[in-house]
Amino acid sequence: MKLSQTDKLTQLYNRSKLDDLLENEYRRSNRTDLPFAVILLDVDQFKWVNDHFDHQAGDAILVELAKILRSSIRATDSVGRWGGEEFLIILPDTDETGAMNFAEKLRMRICEAHFEKPEHITASLGVTVYRGDCQLETIITRADHAMYAAKKAGRNQVHRI
Repeated sequence: MKLSQTDKLTQLYNRSKLDDLLENEYRRSNRTDLPFAVILLDVDQFKWVNDHFDHQAGDAILVELAKILRSSIRATDSVGRWGGEEFLIILPDTDETGAMNFAEKLRMRICEAHFEKPEHITASLGVTVYRGDCQLETIITRADHAMYAAKKAGRNQVHRI
């Protein structure tokens, strides 16, 4: 069962499990009227890492980043590998201020961490909060747009929609 829910490389939840968790949180939020936040994180210039060092170095970064993410979330939060070098974090009972504060602390923690090759990486994070205002697919789209806005604005930033 664990294998079907986790990403082999990072040992975080895989996309299929994240889809289930998002659906559950969406339903819970609609029942309770409590908000939840979604953060989509993308490693900046990851292709450059793979091209200049190799794919093993890229994999090592993803494994170390997964450790940072796992140790940064609350027991009620969920994190997983969304795909490639993208990670999704679900923050139940979290409003926009809480989500932005968490995302900024996480961005700084990643920025200050030491990796093997290269020694430093950055990440761009997109934040959105669900308050009963849209469909589940729209939540992911908003987080994705916010993440790309962070990249377009120069990377190593947190943006929200």
